[in-house]
Amino acid sequence: MAKPSRWGIVNLQKPAKTPQKPKPFLQKKYFSFYSQKFSARGRKCKKYYYKSIQSSKSILRFINMEQLEERVKKLFNILNNTIEKITSKAAEFNKRAREERFYHYLFSVLAATFSVLTPIFVSLENQVNERWFNFLTLFVSSVSAIVASIVTTFRWGEKYRQTSLTALELDELDSDTQLQRLNIEESGNTLDIYHKARELNEYSQRKIKKIIREYIEAEIKIIVSE
Repeated sequence: MAKPSRWGIVNLQKPAKTPQKPKPFLQKKYFSFYSQKFSARGRKCKKYYYKSIQSSKSILRFINMEQLEERVKKLFNILNNTIEKITSKAAEFNKRAREERFYHYLFSVLAATFSVLTPIFVSLENQVNERWFNFLTLFVSSVSAIVASIVTTFRWGEKYRQTSLTALELDELDSDTQLQRLNIEESGNTLDIYHKARELNEYSQRKIKKIIREYIEAEIKIIVSE
């Protein structure tokens, strides 16, 4: 508002303040903070809307409940085949672990026995000047060396440890998969049953491949280190 005076017209309005620019380090700090904050919110919103769009697409795809139930039956057949595969692999590795334990104990006992008998027969060879006793001493010492070389070559003890651990992991996977399958069957929504059964099947397939791959890698290390 302007007011006349003897010095002329005086403007009584306050001059507009010029906005002060923030300091560079503060501007950089707050800009980076808010940019990270809003970008994180944007990612969450994008993820949420993507899930909602995917679920809506799946709902629209399975409006026909008969088609959905048919797909669920097929998926449960695939899941049952996966469980049978896990069960058979677990039984196979349990059998292999029992065989390796038997060979480990057998050849360990034979190696210990012949390693004790060999010096006894060698010491008695000079006292008993018989041809058959010399052949017997040679046989015992030869068998002792052969058994020791077999034990160090095949390493049934290390293989038994690795095979038993693999069988234990497969048994745990088998029981967990069957328990989750029962829990999925008891859930009410057919669409949720379909998605959960599909996720369970994919997880079980990846897990069994990972367990067998780790077993093969460990067995190769045992063979290479011989």
